[in-house]
Amino acid sequence: MLRSEPYIHFERDETGRITRLLQAREGDPMPRHGESDAGFFCFQTELLRSLLGQIRQNPAARGGRTTEFNLLPIIPFAAGASCRMLTPRLMTLEETVGINSVADARRVEPFLRRSNA
Repeated sequence: MLRSEPYIHFERDETGRITRLLQAREGDPMPRHGESDAGFFCFQTELLRSLLGQIRQNPAARGGRTTEFNLLPIIPFAAGASCRMLTPRLMTLEETVGINSVADARRVEPFLRRSNA
């Protein structure tokens, strides 16, 4: 999903392959407009286990600020390992908002109220 002030951003090369992940919470320099995730991921179980085993050994898999190990860095790692990746852009912006702050909750509240009406 392309959005203004993304919380995370995927950088792509000239062929469209995801090459890097930027995360605001890790203090990465974020673009004003970028490609974010919708928080929905599907993996083949054995492939995911293999990738997680490989990426855990990489110090870059941990957040620079939080030192957290999370799922998002596996995406550019998998792309670099020539895994087939589909990144459809099917949702509306409101359906992809991550609730990471009170401001985020306020921004999505009108949409949620309309959806439950």
